Amino acid sequence: MFELSNRKTLVDLVTPPTGFKFERGIATSYSLELDTLMRVLLALQSYNSESDIINDRFAFLQTLTKVINKGNFLIFCSSGHISSYKSSKVVTLLDNVISDIYVEDGKFHPKVWLLKYAPLEKNKANRDDIYRFICMSKNLTNSDFLEASFSVEGKRNNRLRGKNKNLISFLKDVLSFADKNKVNKEAFTSLVRELDGVEFEIPDADFEYFYQFGKESAKKLERNLEIKNIKKGAIISPFLNSTFIEGLAKKVKDIIIISTQSALDGVSDRVYDAYLKNNENIYILADDVASEESLA
Repeated sequence: MFELSNRKTLVDLVTPPTGFKFERGIATSYSLELDTLMRVLLALQSYNSESDIINDRFAFLQTLTKVINKGNFLIFCSSGHISSYKSSKVVTLLDNVISDIYVEDGKFHPKVWLLKYAPLEKNKANRDDIYRFICMSKNLTNSDFLEASFSVEGKRNNRLRGKNKNLISFLKDVLSFADKNKVNKEAFTSLVRELDGVEFEIPDADFEYFYQFGKESAKKLERNLEIKNIKKGAIISPFLNSTFIEGLAKKVKDIIIISTQSALDGVSDRVYDAYLKNNENIYILADDVASEESLA
């Protein structure tokens, strides 16, 4: 259930749990704004926006350099969608954690994060590492639009194998674009391999299915929806594809759609009349959604 009172900033989502420190992480985004990336990097190291270093340029650059030199964070984004920044020194620094991806005849569009947190030294005796998976609609930008996010945490279970295969496959594909001369690729590959033994804590839900859309993955999703006999689904997206809507509607009879009017207008008349016309669970967001007051 989405509750407007249950809202978090991107910084909230990535900040380490109490008693833990950030160990390593991989993130993906379609577009990327460098000032937002800097705030995230500092949040991962438990610096908040009220910290004195934010307003002290020398201390800020010194801390940012220290954080980046750890080499424990890597973000991938779509080629050509990285914002410019006024300081060339900062741009050069941030280049060490950014890898852009060019997709022929398409776009690199996921917003998926995998973060690992280790217990602080004083807590190591009785605490395991924590893995946090985040999937969101938000790019790494300073937009204040209302966004949706899904975040879960888990720990390694040596008896568990195979439940995260699709997520592992996706992250391995992403890492193949990393510049091995710029990052310790093996360290990030090791993080992905660890997922094979991670059990995420999700009440009343099954995390077995993570899908990378594109190529054959959408067809695989449709086949599994049929096998699992899923009764109800929700689509939250600024884009709606007529072919996908039709394929999903044939497998899942009760669909909730949250999108924009322009996206709904783009659905073909045939698909709209057959599958959406009598659906009472279609919700349209105002084009300028930025707060709960602007929800239509």
